[in-house]
Amino acid sequence: MIFARGRLGPACLAFLLLASCAAQQPAAPPSSAAAPSVSVPLPPADESFAPLATDLMAAMVPGAARPRVIPRNTSPLDPFFADLASLETGVRRRVNIVQIGDSHTAGDVMSARLRELLQQRFGSAGRGWMPPGKPYPTVRHAGLTIQETGRWSYEFSLNQRAAGPFSLAGIAAKTGAAGAALALDTNDERGFDEIFVALRPQQNGGRVRISVDGRDLATIDTGHARGPVEIFRRDVPSGSRSLRVTTLDRKPVTLLGWGTERAMRGIVYDSLGVVGASYLTTLRWDEPAAAAELAAREPSLVILVFGTNEGFRNDLDGASYTEALAQRVRAVRAAVPNASVLVVGPPDAARKTEPRCQGLACNWATPANIALVRDIQITNAPKLGYAFWDWWGSMGGVDSMRRWVRANPPLARADHVHFTTLGYSAVAERLFEDLMANYDAWNRSR
Repeated sequence: MIFARGRLGPACLAFLLLASCAAQQPAAPPSSAAAPSVSVPLPPADESFAPLATDLMAAMVPGAARPRVIPRNTSPLDPFFADLASLETGVRRRVNIVQIGDSHTAGDVMSARLRELLQQRFGSAGRGWMPPGKPYPTVRHAGLTIQETGRWSYEFSLNQRAAGPFSLAGIAAKTGAAGAALALDTNDERGFDEIFVALRPQQNGGRVRISVDGRDLATIDTGHARGPVEIFRRDVPSGSRSLRVTTLDRKPVTLLGWGTERAMRGIVYDSLGVVGASYLTTLRWDEPAAAAELAAREPSLVILVFGTNEGFRNDLDGASYTEALAQRVRAVRAAVPNASVLVVGPPDAARKTEPRCQGLACNWATPANIALVRDIQITNAPKLGYAFWDWWGSMGGVDSMRRWVRANPPLARADHVHFTTLGYSAVAERLFEDLMANYDAWNRSR
Protein backbone atom coordinates (compact mmCIF):
# COMPACT_ATOMS: atom_id res chain seq x y z
CA MET A 1 0.00 0.00 0.00
CA ILE A 2 1.25 3.49 -0.86
CA PHE A 3 0.74 6.54 1.29
CA ALA A 4 1.62 10.19 0.75
CA ARG A 5 4.64 11.58 2.55
CA GLY A 6 4.65 15.08 4.01
CA ARG A 7 2.74 18.00 2.54
CA LEU A 8 0.76 17.82 -0.67
CA GLY A 9 3.16 18.20 -3.56
CA PRO A 10 4.22 16.77 -6.90
CA ALA A 11 4.73 13.34 -5.39
CA CYS A 12 2.02 10.79 -6.10
CA LEU A 13 -0.63 11.06 -3.37
CA ALA A 14 -2.00 7.59 -3.39
CA PHE A 15 -3.00 4.61 -1.38
CA LEU A 16 -4.55 1.30 -2.09
CA LEU A 17 -7.47 2.74 -4.08
CA LEU A 18 -6.04 5.96 -5.55
CA ALA A 19 -6.51 5.86 -9.29
CA SER A 20 -3.81 8.32 -10.41
CA CYS A 21 -1.60 11.20 -9.32
CA ALA A 22 -2.62 14.83 -9.76
CA ALA A 23 -0.84 18.16 -9.53
CA GLN A 24 -0.73 20.12 -6.29
CA GLN A 25 -3.92 21.98 -5.53
CA PRO A 26 -3.42 25.76 -5.53
CA ALA A 27 -4.41 27.72 -2.46
CA ALA A 28 -7.14 30.33 -2.75
CA PRO A 29 -6.45 33.76 -1.25
CA PRO A 30 -7.66 33.73 2.35
CA SER A 31 -10.71 35.80 3.21
CA SER A 32 -10.59 38.34 5.99
CA ALA A 33 -13.62 36.80 7.66
CA ALA A 34 -14.24 33.21 8.61
CA ALA A 35 -16.65 31.51 6.23
CA PRO A 36 -19.33 29.23 7.64
CA SER A 37 -19.60 25.56 6.73
CA VAL A 38 -21.35 24.77 3.49
CA SER A 39 -24.83 23.82 4.60
CA VAL A 40 -26.93 24.77 1.63
CA PRO A 41 -30.15 22.76 1.23
CA LEU A 42 -29.83 19.60 -0.79
CA PRO A 43 -31.14 19.95 -4.35
CA PRO A 44 -33.94 17.67 -5.49
CA ALA A 45 -32.90 14.43 -7.15
CA ASP A 46 -34.41 15.03 -10.57
CA GLU A 47 -32.26 12.79 -12.76
CA SER A 48 -32.04 9.06 -13.23
CA PHE A 49 -28.89 6.95 -13.07
CA ALA A 50 -26.93 6.53 -16.27
CA PRO A 51 -26.03 2.95 -17.25
CA LEU A 52 -22.35 3.77 -16.73
CA ALA A 53 -21.73 7.40 -15.88
CA THR A 54 -17.96 6.93 -15.81
CA ASP A 55 -17.92 6.50 -19.59
CA LEU A 56 -19.43 9.96 -19.98
CA MET A 57 -17.14 11.37 -17.29
CA ALA A 58 -14.01 10.12 -19.06
CA ALA A 59 -15.15 11.68 -22.33
CA MET A 60 -16.13 15.04 -20.86
CA VAL A 61 -13.60 15.66 -18.08
CA PRO A 62 -9.93 15.50 -19.14
CA GLY A 63 -7.74 14.25 -16.34
CA ALA A 64 -10.37 12.10 -14.61
CA ALA A 65 -8.53 9.03 -13.44
CA ARG A 66 -8.92 5.42 -14.51
CA PRO A 67 -8.67 2.73 -11.85
CA ARG A 68 -5.50 0.76 -11.43
CA VAL A 69 -4.24 -1.82 -8.99
CA ILE A 70 -1.53 -0.58 -6.65
CA PRO A 71 1.21 -3.07 -5.63
CA ARG A 72 0.20 -4.16 -2.18
CA ASN A 73 1.30 -5.88 0.98
CA THR A 74 -1.15 -5.71 3.87
CA SER A 75 -4.09 -3.37 3.43
CA PRO A 76 -6.50 -1.89 5.97
CA LEU A 77 -9.23 -3.27 3.69
CA ASP A 78 -8.08 -6.89 3.91
CA PRO A 79 -10.66 -7.81 6.61
CA PHE A 80 -13.42 -6.39 4.39
CA PHE A 81 -12.08 -8.30 1.38
CA ALA A 82 -11.98 -11.50 3.43
CA ASP A 83 -15.63 -11.05 4.37
CA LEU A 84 -16.56 -10.45 0.72
CA ALA A 85 -14.78 -13.68 -0.23
CA SER A 86 -16.65 -15.54 2.52
CA LEU A 87 -19.88 -14.09 1.19
CA GLU A 88 -19.11 -15.27 -2.34
CA THR A 89 -18.26 -18.78 -1.18
CA GLY A 90 -21.37 -19.04 0.98
CA VAL A 91 -19.54 -19.10 4.32
CA ARG A 92 -21.14 -15.77 5.27
CA ARG A 93 -24.77 -14.87 4.69
CA ARG A 94 -24.35 -11.12 4.81
CA VAL A 95 -21.83 -8.30 4.64
CA ASN A 96 -22.88 -4.95 6.14
CA ILE A 97 -21.40 -1.64 4.99
CA VAL A 98 -22.04 1.62 6.86
CA GLN A 99 -21.44 4.98 5.15
CA ILE A 100 -21.49 8.09 7.37
CA GLY A 101 -20.95 11.63 6.10
CA ASP A 102 -22.16 15.07 5.11
CA SER A 103 -24.54 16.23 2.36
CA HIS A 104 -22.77 14.04 -0.20
CA THR A 105 -24.14 11.11 1.83
CA ALA A 106 -27.40 12.66 3.08
CA GLY A 107 -28.92 12.73 -0.41
CA ASP A 108 -28.51 8.93 -0.80
CA VAL A 109 -27.47 9.31 -4.43
CA MET A 110 -23.78 8.37 -4.45
CA SER A 111 -24.46 5.78 -1.74
CA ALA A 112 -27.46 4.44 -3.67
CA ARG A 113 -25.33 3.82 -6.75
CA LEU A 114 -22.62 2.11 -4.67
CA ARG A 115 -25.31 0.00 -3.01
CA GLU A 116 -26.74 -0.92 -6.40
CA LEU A 117 -23.37 -1.95 -7.86
CA LEU A 118 -22.26 -3.95 -4.82
CA GLN A 119 -25.60 -5.71 -4.55
CA GLN A 120 -25.56 -6.56 -8.25
CA ARG A 121 -22.27 -8.39 -7.74
CA PHE A 122 -22.72 -9.90 -4.29
CA GLY A 123 -26.50 -10.08 -3.73
CA SER A 124 -29.03 -7.71 -2.24
CA ALA A 125 -29.85 -8.10 1.45
CA GLY A 126 -31.69 -4.80 1.78
CA ARG A 127 -31.44 -1.08 2.48
CA GLY A 128 -30.18 -1.12 6.06
CA TRP A 129 -29.95 1.63 8.69
CA MET A 130 -31.34 5.10 7.91
CA PRO A 131 -31.73 8.49 9.58
CA PRO A 132 -35.01 8.78 11.48
CA GLY A 133 -38.13 10.04 9.73
CA LYS A 134 -38.07 12.77 7.12
CA PRO A 135 -35.52 15.36 8.25
CA TYR A 136 -34.95 16.76 4.73
CA PRO A 137 -38.23 17.07 2.79
CA THR A 138 -36.50 17.25 -0.62
CA VAL A 139 -34.28 14.21 -0.11
CA ARG A 140 -35.31 10.86 -1.46
CA HIS A 141 -34.18 7.49 -0.14
CA ALA A 142 -33.59 5.12 -3.04
CA GLY A 143 -36.36 2.53 -3.23
CA LEU A 144 -38.27 3.89 -0.22
CA THR A 145 -41.07 6.30 0.62
CA ILE A 146 -41.17 8.00 4.03
CA GLN A 147 -44.48 9.33 5.36
CA GLU A 148 -44.93 11.60 8.36
CA THR A 149 -48.16 12.08 10.34
CA GLY A 150 -48.68 14.48 13.23
CA ARG A 151 -46.20 16.90 14.78
CA TRP A 152 -42.55 15.89 14.48
CA SER A 153 -39.51 18.12 14.90
CA TYR A 154 -35.93 17.36 13.92
CA GLU A 155 -32.73 18.29 15.67
CA PHE A 156 -29.34 18.10 13.95
CA SER A 157 -25.91 17.59 15.47
CA LEU A 158 -24.73 20.48 13.27
CA ASN A 159 -26.73 22.92 15.40
CA GLN A 160 -24.75 23.90 18.50
CA ARG A 161 -27.96 24.92 20.30
CA ALA A 162 -29.77 21.63 19.65
CA ALA A 163 -30.31 19.55 22.75
CA GLY A 164 -29.96 16.17 21.04
CA PRO A 165 -29.20 13.51 21.95
CA PHE A 166 -27.44 12.40 18.77
CA SER A 167 -26.10 9.02 17.83
CA LEU A 168 -24.92 7.39 14.60
CA ALA A 169 -27.32 9.28 12.29
CA GLY A 170 -26.50 12.67 13.83
CA ILE A 171 -30.24 13.48 13.71
CA ALA A 172 -33.02 13.08 16.28
CA ALA A 173 -36.74 12.96 15.40
CA LYS A 174 -38.86 14.17 18.31
CA THR A 175 -42.51 14.47 19.21
CA GLY A 176 -44.69 14.91 22.27
CA ALA A 177 -47.99 14.34 20.46
CA ALA A 178 -50.25 11.31 20.70
CA GLY A 179 -50.93 9.53 17.40
CA ALA A 180 -47.89 10.96 15.63
CA ALA A 181 -46.51 8.40 13.19
CA LEU A 182 -43.59 7.77 10.86
CA ALA A 183 -43.92 5.15 8.14
CA LEU A 184 -41.29 3.56 5.92
CA ASP A 185 -42.66 1.91 2.77
CA THR A 186 -40.46 -0.03 0.37
CA ASN A 187 -40.97 0.14 -3.38
CA ASP A 188 -39.06 -3.11 -3.87
CA GLU A 189 -41.44 -5.94 -4.74
CA ARG A 190 -39.24 -8.31 -2.69
CA GLY A 191 -40.11 -6.31 0.43
CA PHE A 192 -38.17 -6.95 3.65
CA ASP A 193 -37.90 -9.67 6.29
CA GLU A 194 -36.29 -7.86 9.24
CA ILE A 195 -36.88 -4.47 10.86
CA PHE A 196 -35.10 -2.42 13.50
CA VAL A 197 -35.98 0.80 15.32
CA ALA A 198 -33.70 2.81 17.65
CA LEU A 199 -35.39 4.84 20.42
CA ARG A 200 -33.92 7.04 23.12
CA PRO A 201 -34.70 5.94 26.69
CA GLN A 202 -35.69 9.01 28.72
CA GLN A 203 -37.32 9.87 31.98
CA ASN A 204 -41.09 10.25 31.57
CA GLY A 205 -40.73 9.08 27.97
CA GLY A 206 -43.73 8.05 25.92
CA ARG A 207 -44.93 4.74 24.53
CA VAL A 208 -44.69 3.79 20.87
CA ARG A 209 -46.35 1.05 18.87
CA ILE A 210 -44.31 -0.66 16.16
CA SER A 211 -46.25 -2.33 13.38
CA VAL A 212 -45.56 -3.93 10.00
CA ASP A 213 -48.15 -4.05 7.23
CA GLY A 214 -50.83 -3.05 9.74
CA ARG A 215 -49.97 -5.81 12.21
CA ASP A 216 -48.81 -4.70 15.68
CA LEU A 217 -45.46 -6.16 16.72
CA ALA A 218 -44.73 -4.49 20.05
CA THR A 219 -45.34 -1.55 22.35
CA ILE A 220 -42.19 0.03 23.78
CA ASP A 221 -42.27 2.30 26.82
CA THR A 222 -39.26 4.60 26.40
CA GLY A 223 -39.73 5.79 29.97
CA HIS A 224 -38.89 2.31 31.25
CA ALA A 225 -36.13 1.50 28.75
CA ARG A 226 -32.53 1.47 29.98
CA GLY A 227 -29.13 2.24 28.50
CA PRO A 228 -28.07 4.83 25.90
CA VAL A 229 -30.39 3.49 23.19
CA GLU A 230 -33.21 0.95 22.90
CA ILE A 231 -32.85 -1.02 19.65
CA PHE A 232 -35.91 -3.04 18.77
CA ARG A 233 -35.21 -5.71 16.15
CA ARG A 234 -37.63 -8.32 14.85
CA ASP A 235 -37.96 -10.85 12.03
CA VAL A 236 -41.18 -10.21 10.10
CA PRO A 237 -43.08 -12.11 7.41
CA SER A 238 -41.13 -12.40 4.17
CA GLY A 239 -42.04 -9.75 1.63
CA SER A 240 -43.31 -7.18 4.17
CA ARG A 241 -43.70 -3.71 2.69
CA SER A 242 -44.45 -1.13 5.41
CA LEU A 243 -42.89 -0.32 8.81
CA ARG A 244 -44.75 2.13 11.05
CA VAL A 245 -43.87 3.77 14.39
CA THR A 246 -46.82 5.43 16.20
CA THR A 247 -46.84 7.32 19.50
CA LEU A 248 -49.54 6.33 22.03
CA ASP A 249 -49.54 9.24 24.48
CA ARG A 250 -48.51 12.86 24.91
CA LYS A 251 -45.12 12.16 26.44
CA PRO A 252 -41.80 12.84 24.70
CA VAL A 253 -40.48 10.30 22.20
CA THR A 254 -37.14 10.46 20.36
CA LEU A 255 -36.43 8.27 17.34
CA LEU A 256 -32.70 7.92 16.52
CA GLY A 257 -32.79 5.59 13.52
CA TRP A 258 -34.59 2.73 11.78
CA GLY A 259 -34.33 0.44 8.80
CA THR A 260 -35.07 -2.84 7.07
CA GLU A 261 -33.20 -5.85 5.70
CA ARG A 262 -33.89 -9.02 3.78
CA ALA A 263 -33.11 -12.52 5.06
CA MET A 264 -30.99 -13.52 2.10
CA ARG A 265 -27.33 -13.69 1.16
CA GLY A 266 -25.83 -10.39 0.06
CA ILE A 267 -24.84 -6.82 0.88
CA VAL A 268 -26.63 -4.43 3.23
CA TYR A 269 -25.51 -0.83 2.65
CA ASP A 270 -26.44 1.75 5.32
CA SER A 271 -26.10 5.48 4.59
CA LEU A 272 -26.34 8.19 7.24
CA GLY A 273 -25.59 11.81 6.38
CA VAL A 274 -26.17 15.28 7.83
CA VAL A 275 -26.11 18.37 5.60
CA GLY A 276 -23.22 20.61 6.66
CA ALA A 277 -21.56 17.97 8.86
CA SER A 278 -17.84 17.41 9.46
CA TYR A 279 -15.64 15.34 11.75
CA LEU A 280 -15.92 18.24 14.21
CA THR A 281 -19.71 17.78 14.20
CA THR A 282 -19.40 14.17 15.33
CA LEU A 283 -17.87 15.33 18.60
CA ARG A 284 -21.44 16.23 19.67
CA TRP A 285 -22.62 12.62 19.40
CA ASP A 286 -23.57 10.54 22.40
CA GLU A 287 -20.74 8.04 22.02
CA PRO A 288 -22.29 5.17 24.03
CA ALA A 289 -25.44 5.36 21.87
CA ALA A 290 -23.48 5.66 18.61
CA ALA A 291 -21.23 2.77 19.61
CA ALA A 292 -24.21 0.58 20.54
CA GLU A 293 -25.90 1.27 17.20
CA LEU A 294 -22.75 0.66 15.18
CA ALA A 295 -21.98 -2.56 17.03
CA ALA A 296 -25.54 -3.74 16.36
CA ARG A 297 -24.94 -3.27 12.64
CA GLU A 298 -21.83 -5.53 12.73
CA PRO A 299 -20.31 -3.86 9.65
CA SER A 300 -17.42 -5.29 7.68
CA LEU A 301 -16.64 -1.83 6.30
CA VAL A 302 -17.27 1.69 7.65
CA ILE A 303 -16.93 4.48 5.07
CA LEU A 304 -16.43 8.02 6.42
CA VAL A 305 -17.17 10.79 3.89
CA PHE A 306 -16.38 14.17 5.45
CA GLY A 307 -14.15 17.07 4.41
CA THR A 308 -16.06 19.55 2.25
CA ASN A 309 -17.57 21.65 5.04
CA GLU A 310 -14.43 21.90 7.13
CA GLY A 311 -12.51 22.78 3.96
CA PHE A 312 -14.71 25.88 3.52
CA ARG A 313 -13.88 27.15 7.01
CA ASN A 314 -11.27 29.92 6.94
CA ASP A 315 -10.84 29.52 10.71
CA LEU A 316 -10.14 25.78 10.59
CA ASP A 317 -7.53 24.76 13.15
CA GLY A 318 -5.46 21.89 11.80
CA ALA A 319 -4.60 20.42 15.19
CA SER A 320 -8.23 20.41 16.38
CA TYR A 321 -9.36 18.89 13.10
CA THR A 322 -6.71 16.17 13.26
CA GLU A 323 -7.87 15.25 16.75
CA ALA A 324 -11.54 15.16 15.67
CA LEU A 325 -10.65 12.82 12.80
CA ALA A 326 -8.64 10.61 15.15
CA GLN A 327 -11.46 10.50 17.73
CA ARG A 328 -13.98 9.40 15.13
CA VAL A 329 -11.76 6.66 13.70
CA ARG A 330 -10.85 5.41 17.18
CA ALA A 331 -14.50 5.40 18.22
CA VAL A 332 -15.38 3.31 15.17
CA ARG A 333 -12.57 0.88 15.91
CA ALA A 334 -13.62 0.59 19.56
CA ALA A 335 -17.22 -0.19 18.59
CA VAL A 336 -16.43 -2.59 15.72
CA PRO A 337 -12.79 -3.73 16.04
CA ASN A 338 -13.06 -6.25 13.20
CA ALA A 339 -14.32 -3.75 10.61
CA SER A 340 -12.21 -2.04 7.96
CA VAL A 341 -12.37 1.77 7.82
CA LEU A 342 -12.27 3.72 4.57
CA VAL A 343 -11.90 7.51 4.66
CA VAL A 344 -13.06 9.22 1.46
CA GLY A 345 -11.31 12.56 0.98
CA PRO A 346 -13.12 15.75 -0.04
CA PRO A 347 -13.82 16.39 -3.73
CA ASP A 348 -12.76 19.53 -5.49
CA ALA A 349 -15.13 22.41 -4.67
CA ALA A 350 -15.15 26.18 -5.12
CA ARG A 351 -16.75 29.42 -4.01
CA LYS A 352 -17.17 32.76 -5.77
CA THR A 353 -14.35 35.24 -5.38
CA GLU A 354 -16.98 37.99 -5.68
CA PRO A 355 -20.11 36.95 -3.71
CA ARG A 356 -22.47 39.27 -5.63
CA CYS A 357 -21.56 37.83 -9.02
CA GLN A 358 -24.21 35.63 -10.67
CA GLY A 359 -23.91 32.82 -13.23
CA LEU A 360 -21.12 30.64 -14.63
CA ALA A 361 -19.14 33.70 -15.79
CA CYS A 362 -18.12 34.38 -12.18
CA ASN A 363 -14.64 33.59 -10.94
CA TRP A 364 -14.52 30.59 -8.63
CA ALA A 365 -11.67 29.52 -6.36
CA THR A 366 -11.04 26.39 -4.33
CA PRO A 367 -10.84 27.22 -0.60
CA ALA A 368 -7.29 26.81 0.68
CA ASN A 369 -8.34 24.50 3.51
CA ILE A 370 -9.69 21.84 1.12
CA ALA A 371 -6.01 20.99 0.54
CA LEU A 372 -5.28 21.11 4.28
CA VAL A 373 -8.15 18.72 5.06
CA ARG A 374 -7.07 16.31 2.35
CA ASP A 375 -3.46 16.47 3.53
CA ILE A 376 -4.47 15.72 7.13
CA GLN A 377 -6.60 12.77 6.05
CA ILE A 378 -3.79 11.32 3.93
CA THR A 379 -1.06 11.89 6.52
CA ASN A 380 -3.02 10.24 9.32
CA ALA A 381 -4.04 7.15 7.35
CA PRO A 382 -0.99 5.05 8.31
CA LYS A 383 -1.09 6.31 11.91
CA LEU A 384 -4.77 5.45 12.42
CA GLY A 385 -4.87 2.37 10.18
CA TYR A 386 -7.60 3.37 7.77
CA ALA A 387 -7.74 3.25 3.99
CA PHE A 388 -7.94 6.54 2.06
CA TRP A 389 -9.61 7.16 -1.30
CA ASP A 390 -8.77 10.39 -3.11
CA TRP A 391 -12.03 11.81 -4.48
CA TRP A 392 -10.25 15.02 -5.55
CA GLY A 393 -7.63 13.16 -7.58
CA SER A 394 -10.12 10.77 -9.12
CA MET A 395 -12.33 13.57 -10.45
CA GLY A 396 -9.36 15.25 -12.16
CA GLY A 397 -7.54 17.25 -9.48
CA VAL A 398 -6.94 20.98 -9.86
CA ASP A 399 -9.96 22.96 -11.09
CA SER A 400 -11.90 19.77 -11.86
CA MET A 401 -15.09 21.06 -10.21
CA ARG A 402 -15.34 23.84 -12.80
CA ARG A 403 -15.06 21.26 -15.59
CA TRP A 404 -17.69 19.03 -13.98
CA VAL A 405 -20.10 21.97 -13.66
CA ARG A 406 -19.61 22.95 -17.33
CA ALA A 407 -19.80 19.43 -18.74
CA ASN A 408 -22.73 18.66 -21.03
CA PRO A 409 -24.77 17.22 -19.43
CA PRO A 410 -23.51 18.73 -16.14
CA LEU A 411 -21.81 16.41 -13.67
CA ALA A 412 -21.89 18.96 -10.83
CA ARG A 413 -24.31 21.69 -9.81
CA ALA A 414 -23.88 25.42 -10.19
CA ASP A 415 -23.08 25.81 -6.48
CA HIS A 416 -19.69 24.17 -7.26
CA VAL A 417 -20.13 21.97 -4.17
CA HIS A 418 -22.73 19.30 -4.91
CA PHE A 419 -22.98 16.96 -7.88
CA THR A 420 -25.80 16.04 -10.21
CA THR A 421 -27.15 12.51 -9.98
CA LEU A 422 -25.08 11.70 -13.04
CA GLY A 423 -21.97 13.07 -11.33
CA TYR A 424 -22.57 11.24 -8.05
CA SER A 425 -23.18 8.10 -10.07
CA ALA A 426 -19.83 8.56 -11.82
CA VAL A 427 -18.05 9.00 -8.47
CA ALA A 428 -19.70 5.87 -7.08
CA GLU A 429 -18.76 3.86 -10.15
CA ARG A 430 -15.14 4.99 -9.90
CA LEU A 431 -14.95 4.05 -6.22
CA PHE A 432 -16.61 0.70 -6.95
CA GLU A 433 -14.15 -0.01 -9.78
CA ASP A 434 -11.18 0.77 -7.56
CA LEU A 435 -12.54 -1.33 -4.69
CA MET A 436 -13.22 -4.30 -6.94
CA ALA A 437 -9.89 -4.03 -8.77
CA ASN A 438 -8.10 -4.27 -5.44
CA TYR A 439 -10.45 -6.98 -4.15
CA ASP A 440 -9.71 -9.06 -7.24
CA ALA A 441 -5.98 -8.46 -6.70
CA TRP A 442 -6.38 -9.58 -3.08
CA ASN A 443 -8.11 -12.75 -4.27
CA ARG A 444 -5.31 -13.51 -6.73
CA SER A 445 -2.67 -13.03 -4.04
CA ARG A 446 -4.16 -15.61 -1.68
